[in-house]
Amino acid sequence: MARRAPPGMLMYMSTHTAIAVDGLTKRFGDHAAVDGLTFELPTGGVTGFLGPNGSGKSTTIRMLLGLVRPTAGRGSVLGHPISEPKRYVGQVGALIDSPALYPTLSGRDALRVYAELGGVPAARIDAVLDIVGLADRAGSKTKTYSLGMKQRLAIAIALLRDPPLLVLDEPTNGLDPAGIVEMRTLIMSLGAAGHTVLVSSHVLAEMQAACDRFVVIREGRLLFAGSADDLMAVGPDRVTVRPERPDDLDALAVHLRERGFDVAVGDGILDVDASADSSAELNRISFEHGIVLRELSTRSDDLEDVFLHLTEEPAR
Repeated sequence: MARRAPPGMLMYMSTHTAIAVDGLTKRFGDHAAVDGLTFELPTGGVTGFLGPNGSGKSTTIRMLLGLVRPTAGRGSVLGHPISEPKRYVGQVGALIDSPALYPTLSGRDALRVYAELGGVPAARIDAVLDIVGLADRAGSKTKTYSLGMKQRLAIAIALLRDPPLLVLDEPTNGLDPAGIVEMRTLIMSLGAAGHTVLVSSHVLAEMQAACDRFVVIREGRLLFAGSADDLMAVGPDRVTVRPERPDDLDALAVHLRERGFDVAVGDGILDVDASADSSAELNRISFEHGIVLRELSTRSDDLEDVFLHLTEEPAR
């Protein structure tokens, strides 16, 4: 299932590749937190970085940012090798931990501190406040900010240098539903504005809405790298069957299983592991047993279904 680039095909100087890794590996003792990752990320848009807890996402991000040295393999960020992070870190905005904010400073003053430390013109402060939607609260002390506002301020700090690449590690952690939606809208707007955004998150519904591409790993190994459409095509084919009479549900499930179909019984429906081409056969079996159907439809998997289907298989 894993999609790997051919060895030696990394294009370190390509203007169309934001991130490329080849055999990237990180071991802690006998444990391989990241095990031979190979993928490329094109410039522009939003890429979701997915994997179960402990899959190696944060370790990979830290290697890309020069915070952790790889055990083996190689990679590039914005055309520069990850062995020389000083050559590119100034062009990368990152949110991997919530930044230290002085609670008595306003949002604007907090940005001014980071701007002065980074040698960024003060005029950039109002620009990033507008981008993250905090212009109307710029004068408020950060101790009065909600967690979602603090996360948006953190992204504003990451945007001060107007970096072409943004790396966001779990930016929705701890946010309420409204904050998650605000963060999704912000991430999508950043991708649409021309930034390359790599974001990891466990909020799969929001990732499905926000991301153009996905990289999926498990146990430190690559499972998938490609477009959102290609990832959704990985999911199993399913057909929803709903009999007109609820009392026929269990009997129909028995008849379909006898004909070799994998069937799960839900609330008034049968979830059948079958392609859309099997719909006619499912209808015929129902008719043969005097069961009238109210619904027979192909089910469109969501990202959670695809993710669970993909990650339940052993990585290889």
